[in-house]
Amino acid sequence: MILMGDGSSRVINDNSLQYEPKDFRANVFLLNPPYSAEGKGFNFVKKAFSSMLNGYGCILIQENAGSGQGLDYTKDILKNNTLVASIHMPADIFIGKAGVQVAIYLFEVGKPHDIDSLVTFIDFSNDGYTRLARKKSSQDVNLRNTDHAKERYEEVLSFVLNKKPKTNYYNEENGLVIRDTITLNGDDWTFAQHKKVDLNPTIADFKKTVGDFLTFKVSQILQSEGNTENFQ
Repeated sequence: MILMGDGSSRVINDNSLQYEPKDFRANVFLLNPPYSAEGKGFNFVKKAFSSMLNGYGCILIQENAGSGQGLDYTKDILKNNTLVASIHMPADIFIGKAGVQVAIYLFEVGKPHDIDSLVTFIDFSNDGYTRLARKKSSQDVNLRNTDHAKERYEEVLSFVLNKKPKTNYYNEENGLVIRDTITLNGDDWTFAQHKKVDLNPTIADFKKTVGDFLTFKVSQILQSEGNTENFQ
């Protein structure tokens, strides 16, 4: 009945990229577009946003689509929509099914991106869950809360809703939160592109390097003495 159209579900069986709605009232989009589509799936995002007057759009998509592989869709999207947050997700989120790095991009729809607007970038690679890919195992086995996962998700939600978080797992001091601007090119949306890497060596770096070298030399000497004894 839903596919055929029962008159009340408002679920439409049609090509979403070609369908032109006459009375579209949605103000929230939650999308997980196919990553093999044009612009890594951002063609679906652009189409969805063009059907909205305002509201918010939350997209789970291949992360590198926001670093240039989603062009020219990503560039066009910024003309009418504001990037609010970029969340770098765990690398093993699809373990056992796919090995793709994804990100969540949150937009305010219908508001052109201001080049001076600050975007919240969050490194959420540690979300508190431990994931396994054991076949025939229950979800309780394959997805376990091992490090305050619920609290971590609540904290990230607070960030994107512009609320004060109750916990402090992610912050600017530990480098897991960055507030920065983006260009209007549509190719600098990932957390890694805004992370400042300090290339100046520290005393701790020096001590570690010397320690690693001494360990290596001692290992070589012990192996050499062992070989000599075996030869004799």
